[in-house]
Amino acid sequence: MSKRVDLQTNLGDQEAFDSNSRNTYQAMLKPKFRKQCDALLDQLIEEFYRSYVPATKLLNPDFFSQEFFIRSTIETVLRIDLMRAVNPLVCTKIAAVDPVLCKQWGLYAADEGLHGRVFAKDLHAVGVTDKEIYATPPLFSTELLSGYLLHTLDKGDALGVLASAYYVESVSAKTQPGWLSNIELHIGEKCTRGSRAHLGLDEKERHVDLAWNMCMRLVKTPEEESQFITHVMKLHSLLSAYVVEILDLTVERRDAATAQTSAARQAVLANNAGQALAMQAKAVIA
Repeated sequence: MSKRVDLQTNLGDQEAFDSNSRNTYQAMLKPKFRKQCDALLDQLIEEFYRSYVPATKLLNPDFFSQEFFIRSTIETVLRIDLMRAVNPLVCTKIAAVDPVLCKQWGLYAADEGLHGRVFAKDLHAVGVTDKEIYATPPLFSTELLSGYLLHTLDKGDALGVLASAYYVESVSAKTQPGWLSNIELHIGEKCTRGSRAHLGLDEKERHVDLAWNMCMRLVKTPEEESQFITHVMKLHSLLSAYVVEILDLTVERRDAATAQTSAARQAVLANNAGQALAMQAKAVIA
C-alpha cells in the first residue's frame, strides 16, 4: 500500500490526464463489420436493461444512490489497476506479428493504466480517500474479467484483450454521459470532473475508433470476425455481472433491508392495533 501511494505522489496525478495515444488512422478499418458490431452492442445494452429490471433505476433522473456511485467508481479504479498488469502482455504476443500494433497498443495501454487516478478525483470530492479505495477488495466479477483475459493470452489469443478496449470504450461513450448528468443533478459537477475529463479525452483522441482499428488489425477472415464477436459477447456477460453485483451490494440489498424493516414495523403496528381493539372491545363488553 505504501509503495503504491509513494509511486503516485512521485509521478503526480497530472500524468494521468496526459495522453500519448490517439486514433491516427485515415479511414476506419472494416466499416461494414463495425456497423454490425455497434448495432450488436446497442442490442446487448437494451437486452440487459430488459432482462435485469433493477438496472433501469440507473436510467431514471430521479434516482440516485451515493453508495452505488462510490462503490462503482471504486471498482472502476480497481479494474484499471488489474488491467494495468494484463494489457502490456498483449505486446509480447503481437510484437513479431504486427510491430505497428505493438506500438499503438503499448501507448494506449500505458495511458489507460493511469486513468484510475482520474476517477479517484471524483471519489476524493465525496470524501473517499486513496486508503479507502485501495483497501477495497475487487468484486468477483472483476476478478473473473481479469482471469478470462489472462486465460485468452495464455492460449496465445491477444484479440480478447483488444476486444475489451473496444467494448469498454464503446459502452462508456453510449452510457456514461447520461449517467454523469444524473449524478450532477444530485451531488454537483465537482463529483464528476474526473469522469468528464476522461470522456473528453476519449472523444478528443477518438479512442473508440482507435480501439476498433487496433482490433481489426488482427481480424482478417470471417472466422476471426466470429472470434471477435464471441469475445464481445463474453465480455458483455462479465461486465453485466459487474453491474448486477454492485447493484445487489448497494441498492438492492439496501432496498430489501428497508422493505424488511418496513414490513416488521407494519407487523408491530398491526399487532398494537389489534391489542387496542381488543382492549376497546373488552371495555364495551364490561
